[in-house]
Amino acid sequence: MGRTVEEVFVSGRSSQEVRDEVLRWMKEEEITIVEEREDFVKGRMGIPGGLGLTAPKYFEISFKPAQGGITVHTEGWIGVYGVSEQSFSAKAIIGGIPRRKGWKVMENLWNRLKSMSK
Repeated sequence: MGRTVEEVFVSGRSSQEVRDEVLRWMKEEEITIVEEREDFVKGRMGIPGGLGLTAPKYFEISFKPAQGGITVHTEGWIGVYGVSEQSFSAKAIIGGIPRRKGWKVMENLWNRLKSMSK
């Protein structure tokens, strides 16, 4: 089923400003950082191998300088039994609680990033 992917352009801000905002978002959403570089952060919410609401939700965010700002590439997905990935969904019905939760968390990030543009 893949991943939920979105790119957000943040104008008039430095990579460090955008990265700091992403790290604040991760802390507020209680996302555990599992990998971190200057231009990339990967985090996990939930329990690896968990089911239902605790199913692990993964978030990858990368930062790329662009003319006049920073392009932020976001990817989010649910790890299904450690062998496959399922995208987030705002409208998932059956077995969809983790998919909706992941969508809301990602949507929060997208809105925060969009509001940073000068």
